[in-house]
Formats: sequence, structure tokens, C-alpha cells
Amino acid sequence: MSDFEKNKSLMNGKGEDDVQWITVKGNHIPIKDGENPQEAIKNHFANKNKVNDTNNEKISQMQRLVDVLNKIKKIKIKEMHTFIKSLQPINLQINGDEIFAEFDKFTADKNIYKPGNSDVDGFSYKLEHYKEFPEFIKNSNYIKSKSETGKSTKQHKGVDSWHYFRKDISTDKGVFNITINIRNKKNRHFIYEVSLKKKKT
Repeated sequence: MSDFEKNKSLMNGKGEDDVQWITVKGNHIPIKDGENPQEAIKNHFANKNKVNDTNNEKISQMQRLVDVLNKIKKIKIKEMHTFIKSLQPINLQINGDEIFAEFDKFTADKNIYKPGNSDVDGFSYKLEHYKEFPEFIKNSNYIKSKSETGKSTKQHKGVDSWHYFRKDISTDKGVFNITINIRNKKNRHFIYEVSLKKKKT
């Protein structure tokens, strides 16, 4: 006996709205005016497949969009990385002594791949305005220095000490406190982290 024949005896009458129904494979199917049961079943599953195809197409389109955005993100990060490494050294003062803070691979790595010491607003602003890095750093005020603690990571290798500078900037997003962390490596100075934190009002 077919599923249709089995279920015909289970449900073959009038519903709450005087609509005849039939149950096939767990699907409760209305039989519309002018349809016989076989046509109702055929139309129901045709419509169901059409909905599934539409949903699958939407999911596919969303996945393609995500793939495109991820590709753009990768290209953007690569551009940011290359740009930061290409920047010219920035002149700074430590108690009257002049230093030139350079940009290198570690500068680019530290400042675009993770928030570090920036807060969420600061990190977002920094990534959106990475071409303003020189302006973030220029005319900042020397705060302190400290000796290298002997960490074994590559960015710490050969580092003698660390210097810290600070400044505030006013933007359309509010005022940010900027801290600049610089590696002193055999009398060559490399910018390590430029962290931004939004100033609370």
C-alpha cells in the first residue's frame, strides 16, 4: 500500500475552514478547489522544492558576499602593511636629544593584526586612518623609558630599552589618547605600537 493510500484513511475530510486535507509523509496538505488529491500532493512538493531552491540560492549569495568581503579585507590588510613599512622615520625628542623613529615589519604587524593596548574605538579609528600614522606620532611628548626585560620573541631580540611618548588628538569621533611605544635597538629606534584610547567625557 502506498503512503498516499495509507494516509488517505487517516485524514480525508473537512478541516476547520471546510478545506479538505490529506497527510503524506508527515506533510499536512490542503486540497484546493478544482484539485484532486494527486494534484494537491504534486503542487505542494513542487512549491516546497521551489522554496528550498530559493533559500539555497540566498545562502549561496550570502556566502559569495562573505568570500568577497574576506578577499577585500585581505587585500586591504596587505596594502596597510606595505604602506606602514614604507613610511619615513619620525623625528622625536628625548630630554633634548633627537631620535628618528623608524617603521618596520613589526610596526605593521603590531598595529593592524590585533587591538593590543588600543580600546575598540581606538583600534577601529587607527585602522580607518592608518595613513595618518605620522600625524599620530609627530609632536608627541616623551613620558618615560624602561629597560628590555629579556623576552625571547623576535621583536624583542637585540632591544636595549623601550621609550614611551604620548599625545591627544581631536577627531570627529571624539578625543583619543595616543601612546607611542618605541624599541631602542642598538641606537636605532623603531616604532612598535601606536595605541589609541578614546577619552571619556
